[in-house]
Amino acid sequence: MAKAAKKAPAPLPDLKPPGLFPFNTFRIQLLVLLLIGAIFYINSLSNEYALDDGVMIKENSYVLEGTKGLGKIFSKHSMAAYYEKNHARDEFEGGRYRPLSIASFAIEQSLFGMNPGDEVSYQDEKGQFKNGKITGLDAFYVNLDYTAADGTKHNEKVIGSAISTFHTETTARHFINVLLYLLTIGFVFYLMREQVFRDRPDLGFLCALLFAIHPIHTEVVDNIKSRDELMALLFLVMAFVFAFKHAEKKNTLHLFLGMASLFLALLSKEYGVVMFALLPLFFYIVQKKGAFKSLAASFPYYVTMGIYFFIRFKIIPFSTASGYHASEILNNQYIAATGFEEKFATKIYVLSKYLWLLVFPKTLCVDYSYNQIPFITFKDWHFWFSLVLHTGIVAATIFLFRKRHILSFFLLLYLAHLFLISNLAVEIGTTLGERLIYLPSFAYCIVLAYGLYYLIEKSGTYSVRKNVMLGVCSVLTLLCLVRVFTRNGDWKNDSSIFTHDLPIAPNSVLVNGNAGKAYIDMSNLPENKAHETELVKKSIPPLMHAESIHPTYVNGYLNLGVAYYKLGMWDSTYANCLKSHELNPRNPLLHQFGGLFVARGLEAARKKDMTTAIDMLTKASTLDQDNAEDWANLGGAYFTVKDYANAKTAWENALRLDPNHQEARRGYQALTGILNPVAPKKQ
Repeated sequence: MAKAAKKAPAPLPDLKPPGLFPFNTFRIQLLVLLLIGAIFYINSLSNEYALDDGVMIKENSYVLEGTKGLGKIFSKHSMAAYYEKNHARDEFEGGRYRPLSIASFAIEQSLFGMNPGDEVSYQDEKGQFKNGKITGLDAFYVNLDYTAADGTKHNEKVIGSAISTFHTETTARHFINVLLYLLTIGFVFYLMREQVFRDRPDLGFLCALLFAIHPIHTEVVDNIKSRDELMALLFLVMAFVFAFKHAEKKNTLHLFLGMASLFLALLSKEYGVVMFALLPLFFYIVQKKGAFKSLAASFPYYVTMGIYFFIRFKIIPFSTASGYHASEILNNQYIAATGFEEKFATKIYVLSKYLWLLVFPKTLCVDYSYNQIPFITFKDWHFWFSLVLHTGIVAATIFLFRKRHILSFFLLLYLAHLFLISNLAVEIGTTLGERLIYLPSFAYCIVLAYGLYYLIEKSGTYSVRKNVMLGVCSVLTLLCLVRVFTRNGDWKNDSSIFTHDLPIAPNSVLVNGNAGKAYIDMSNLPENKAHETELVKKSIPPLMHAESIHPTYVNGYLNLGVAYYKLGMWDSTYANCLKSHELNPRNPLLHQFGGLFVARGLEAARKKDMTTAIDMLTKASTLDQDNAEDWANLGGAYFTVKDYANAKTAWENALRLDPNHQEARRGYQALTGILNPVAPKKQ
């Protein structure tokens, strides 16, 4: 009888090496990363507006229209509303078309913002609580109707932060920023763990962890305006994820999602243009496709880019975009350079400062513009150090690229985006900004994680490697948590960020100027009434220092005028307002200053102090030369002291501005009778 054949033993399942982290499934690691990101930025939810939030949100008339303003937002350049309001032109090279984040601000305005018709409670300048109805929005101020205790109706202009719903609005906007950051962490993790390093999941987790905890990201998360940076990176990472999926599975949905992600990235910020080169390199290096197949796989995304550029240049014609040139050094400090040497040497030096911020992000600053980073020449060792360092990075990238090493792609990504913000090709209007290094920081974190991972892999037995990995990650996370948490607090509002960073950036015109304004703003708060004079006095040194660095800094003179006015120093108030008038006679704030001098002049006139009255009214009409009322009041003061020649000139100016001004007309007619009396008829 034949023996039954023995069954072949079942193949053993592939044994995966144990992970270096106690949690090794995708889901748990993702939850850990999201929890870390949420803990890092939970205290940012109580922050208010700071830095450019005013320009892009609260002073943006399109945003304040809510969803009704979306048509304007998508059909004009990003600074259109601001420049229309200030009757100016865009000074930034190339024009800026970044409608997506601004559109999100408008939608938030409709959903969470303070809008006309809302019933609100608020605190007035005297600290009293009232109920009112919003009738209009004016940048940081809100116009309200309220009913007084005696039943009379009044209108009041109140700063937004004094209204009860203000923090609902700001919390919602900060929450969206944190949510976008968490989404970015999630997609970075998926790209790294499931696609790029799918055979080394620990490395994928480490990449996402270093990205999640890096303190350089505080500005983009804490500063609501920097949502354009958050969106740009999120959608670029999504484009890589879906491009990878489509290349593997040929699923049309993945292709559509990849193209849509790239389009949204371009609408967020222009960084997406580098995808023209990075996408085929992604297929070539990461997925190991051939050169021709890499280009073929990129073709649909090139179509997407073509559609974007068609729309962009339809809205901002290329001839117009390339015609913008900054005339103010605060918008581009390189126009103050004496020649090519200073420009080039300083730009190369700034590259090393960017890298230092990534390597050691302990000292962070809100602003690095004129004159915080002084110009250098080829004689300065900083230039040569940076040049040699970045030449080495380029050489290493070329060496690794020839081997199709995975790191070459991320080094190329870093260098490509660094070039965009370097001012070497186009002077972007910013010398250096922490928000600008956000996207390159993604590549930096991958390279750093790769190096750490392989160092730890060579550190001994599995037990040793595991302990070293957990120790390194724990220490880095705790150190970064402390730095991020404290920095979130600095970003509470304009007052906190600029006064905190003043010692860090002692030569920045904007930091000095805004710190001075911050002290003035703090002096106006009801809770600071006891320290009002002290705070006003603290505003003067930084404002004067700003003017010593940049003698044509208009806002500095205006804020000095406010400070001296609050101290009762009228001559100093006028001197600074006059300087501002010489630099920008159409500044709308001069009208407000004119009103202050008018009020003081009329008060002096009521007390029969005509010398002071004429002095104050003359200053008012000088600062606010297009105000017929000011000239009419001045004419009346001169008429009272029988200075008929000056009264005539003042009333003529009033009637030139407003031919129907009744008081000026009556005064002028009376004056004509005095100067040209009718001769009596002969008998």
